[in-house]
Amino acid sequence: MTPIEQIKERTRIEDLVGEDYTLTGRGAVLSTKEHDSLKIWPRTQTWHRFSTGEGGDIFDYYMWQHKCDFRTALEDLARKAGVELRQITDSERQAAEQQRCDRKMRHEILAMAAAHFHAQLLVSPEAIAYCTKQRGWTLETIEREQIGFNPENPSGDNKPLSAQLRFAGLIDHPLAKAVLSIPTDMIVYVHSDERGLPVYLSARNIVGKRHFNLPDKIEEPPGSGNWVTAAGPKQPYINAPAPASGAYHVLVEGQADAISLGQLGVRSTALCGAADAQIPDVTHIAYDNDHAGQEALTLALTRPERAVEPLARIVTWPATIRHRDGGQNHIEVKDANDYARGATTPDDLHALLANSPTALQVLAMRAGKAKDDERQALIKRFFDIFTSLDNLVATDLKPDLANRLCNGSLGQFSRLLKAYQANKSNEGQDHSERHLISAGGYMGGYLFEQCVQCLDTSELKTFYWVRTPDNKFEKVNALQIGPTMYWPVDPREEELISGGDVLFPSDREPSGTETELLRDIRAFIHRWLDVPAYYENIASYYVLLTWFYDAGYETLPYLRALGEYGSGKTRFIKTIGSLCYRAMMFGGGDSEATIYYTLELFKGTTIVDESDFKSSDESALIAKIINLGNSKHGSIKRMEPKSDNSGLRVRRFNVFGPKIFGAREGFMDQAMDSRCITHYTTKGLLRPDIPLDLTEEFYTEAQRLRNRLLDYRLKYWQPVTVDPNDVDRTIMARLAQITLALRSIIKDKQILEDLQRFMQLYNQSLISDRQTTDPAIVVEALVRIRYPRPSAIPVPADWSIANIAAVAKEILANFDPDVNMTPKRVGQILRKQLGIIRRGKRDLRGRDTIIIDDDELFGLMQRYGISKPDYR
Repeated sequence: MTPIEQIKERTRIEDLVGEDYTLTGRGAVLSTKEHDSLKIWPRTQTWHRFSTGEGGDIFDYYMWQHKCDFRTALEDLARKAGVELRQITDSERQAAEQQRCDRKMRHEILAMAAAHFHAQLLVSPEAIAYCTKQRGWTLETIEREQIGFNPENPSGDNKPLSAQLRFAGLIDHPLAKAVLSIPTDMIVYVHSDERGLPVYLSARNIVGKRHFNLPDKIEEPPGSGNWVTAAGPKQPYINAPAPASGAYHVLVEGQADAISLGQLGVRSTALCGAADAQIPDVTHIAYDNDHAGQEALTLALTRPERAVEPLARIVTWPATIRHRDGGQNHIEVKDANDYARGATTPDDLHALLANSPTALQVLAMRAGKAKDDERQALIKRFFDIFTSLDNLVATDLKPDLANRLCNGSLGQFSRLLKAYQANKSNEGQDHSERHLISAGGYMGGYLFEQCVQCLDTSELKTFYWVRTPDNKFEKVNALQIGPTMYWPVDPREEELISGGDVLFPSDREPSGTETELLRDIRAFIHRWLDVPAYYENIASYYVLLTWFYDAGYETLPYLRALGEYGSGKTRFIKTIGSLCYRAMMFGGGDSEATIYYTLELFKGTTIVDESDFKSSDESALIAKIINLGNSKHGSIKRMEPKSDNSGLRVRRFNVFGPKIFGAREGFMDQAMDSRCITHYTTKGLLRPDIPLDLTEEFYTEAQRLRNRLLDYRLKYWQPVTVDPNDVDRTIMARLAQITLALRSIIKDKQILEDLQRFMQLYNQSLISDRQTTDPAIVVEALVRIRYPRPSAIPVPADWSIANIAAVAKEILANFDPDVNMTPKRVGQILRKQLGIIRRGKRDLRGRDTIIIDDDELFGLMQRYGISKPDYR
C-alpha cells in the first residue's frame, strides 16, 4: 500500500473538515454551519463546495483550505495520520498526478457533453415532444435533470461537440471518443454522483426501445489489441428531485422512472444495469411490474448476495391509473414513469410508498403461499432475515408476520422458528460431507452424466449414468466421490430442463460402432435439413465432437448458418443442435444474468440465433461469448458481492464450449469469422423429401440419438492430447487451429479430405475479403516495387514511403479512384497493420524509406493472397 493509500485509509473526510468548521446534518450528506454550500459525503469520502465548484478527496480539501501544494498537503496529512513517508518514486508521483489530471479531464468532457446535448434538446421540437408528451416531464424537470438529445443534424449556435472537444484539447481522450460514439436521434441522460457532478452518460432512442451505454473500454489504436478505459462500467442514475418531501429513497430500474419520481419530489436511484453498484439508504424498491422486474425482485428477496434491507418497502404499481386529461381514459402501468404520467399527485405517491409492505412481509406472504421445496427454501430465507433483527423489532413484527406466513397461527410460527434454529445448530457442527448440484462431468476417475426421463405420469425423473474408475457402468440417483455427494439438476427447480431449453439424454442406449453412429447422425441431418453432402459429414463429426469437447481440447470451432430471414437458419441450429451435448437453447428474450447462469450450471453446447437479440447490450454479450468461448481458458469476469456482504469479489464465468448459431451477416472482425465453419442459407425451395415442420418424430429420433451418444461418451471418453503439428499449413493459422479438434476425431480418410477441401475454400474466401482492404493494396504496391516490369536498363527499387503511396494510388485508380492513399496513411498501415517498422536512410530527395526482406514480403503475400505479377 502506498503512503497516499495509507493516509486515505486512516483519515476521514468528515473529521478533517470538522477541524475547520462545525458539521451539521446526519446520514449520507453532511454540511457545515459556516458554509451551507459545502457538502461532505462520508460514504465516498468526498466533498464539494457548490458555490465555487471545487471538490475532491481529502488531499483536495487540505490544499483548498490551507492554500498549499500537494507536497505540503501530503506531508501534513501523513503527520496527522501517523504515516511514515518514504521517498516517493518518480513513477508514483507521476501516477498520482496523472490520475488527478485524468479525473479533471473526464469531468470536463462529461460536463461539456452534457451541456451540449441539453442545448440541442431545447431547440429540438421532436425531442421536447417526446419528453413532455410521451414521458410526461415538465420543462422544469428537463432543465433540472439536464436531459439532452443527440440529433442527426445539430442546430442552434453551439459548435459541434467534436469541435468543442478539439478546441479544449480533449478530443483524443478515450472518454471523448466514447461520448462521440452515442448514436444520433437519441435522448441523452446525465448520470451524476451524490455531489451532482456528471460521471456517466447513457442514451435511448425516441422511436423504439434501443438503449445505449458508453463503451467500458476502447481499442487504442484500433486493431492494436491494446484496450484502454473509456467510460468505465455502467453507473446508476441518481435523480435531482423537485423540492423533496419525506425521507424516501426509492430504487427503480430505469432512468425515466427516477426522473418521473423526482418530478413528484421523491429521491430515487435507477440501477440502469449497474448490477454491482452499492446503493445506500434505500427505503423502497419499486421495480417494474413486468416479468423481468419481478424476477429481479425475487432475486433481491431470496438471494443473500443480492439482499435488501428487511424493512425496506416493496412497491407494487397499480395495474392502471386515470389519465391526467381528466376524462375516462386510463393508462396501463408497468413502471414508475407510467404511474407518474397519470393523474398522480405527490400525496398519492407518498400514500402508496407509506402503505407498501416491507421486504420481510412480502417474503412471509410468498412463503405462506408456496408449496413443497419452494416453501421450505423461502421459509429458511425468511428466518435467516427475521433472526437477524433487533429483538424488540422482531417481537413487535411477529404477530403480523405470523398472519402472513402461517395464516395467523403464532403457535405454528414459533414451531417453525424452533425447527429453523435446530437446523442452524446442526449446520454449525463439523460435517465432512458436501452436497453439490451437477449435470455431470469427470471427477476423481468417475465419468458421470445426468439423464432426464419423462414418466407416464408426465413427471420428470433424473439420475446419473456413471463409468467408474474400474470401467464398470452404473445407474444411480446420486453419486458420492470422496467427501462430496453429487445430485442431478432437479427439473422441478430448473424450468430450463422442463421447458426444453436444455436437452439431456433420457437413458443409455447401445451406440453401435462409430461408423454406425455417424451414419445415423448423418441420416438424421439429411432427413430434416437441406445442406450439401460434405457439410452433412462435417456437422455429423461436429455433433460427436461436442460430446468430447471437455476432454482437453485447447480450441474449438463453431458451426454457423448465415442468411436472411426465412432462409433456414433456425432449422439449421435446431436440427444439428438437438443432437449436441447438453444443448442449451437461447433466444432474444434471455437476459444477461440468465445466459451466464445457464452456461455456468450446464456447461454444454450453446445454441443461439444471434439475429434474435435486438438490443445492443444483448448483441454485444453474445459477440463477447462467441469471441472468447472457443478457447479452453475463455472466460468473462463480473463483480458480485461477497456472501458475507463484506465487499465485492470477482466471479469468473467459463464460456468455453461448442457453439452453433445463426446470423444474418458475418462479423466485422475477420478473426471472429475465422472461428466458424459456415453454411450460407438461401431462400430457395427445400428438397421435396424434407418435412416443412419439425414433427414429434423429429424429437423422438433426436432423443434416441442423444441416448446413443451418451453411451458412446461413457465408453470412449478419455483425456486427449492433440498433436499441434497435425495442421494444414496451406491455410490461415487460426483456421488450421480450430480444425485440430475435428481432425483428431475424424477417422474416415475421405471425410478428412472433404474437411480439408472445405477449409481451403473458406480460407480463399477470407483472403478474397482481405484483398480489397487498404493493407492489401499497400502489400500489392510493395510486390510491384519488388518485382517490376522487366526493363532493358535495371532500375533500383524505390522503397520510399512516397513512392509506395504513389504505386498504391495507381492500383486503387482501377476500381476506387476516389480513395486518397497519402504517404501518411501508408506509413501508418506499414507500421501498425503490417508490422514493417524498420526504416532506411532518407533517399537523395530527403524522403523516408523502409527496409523489407523477401521473407517478410513473402509472408505478407501469403496472408493477403497476392502473387508475383505476370507481365506476359
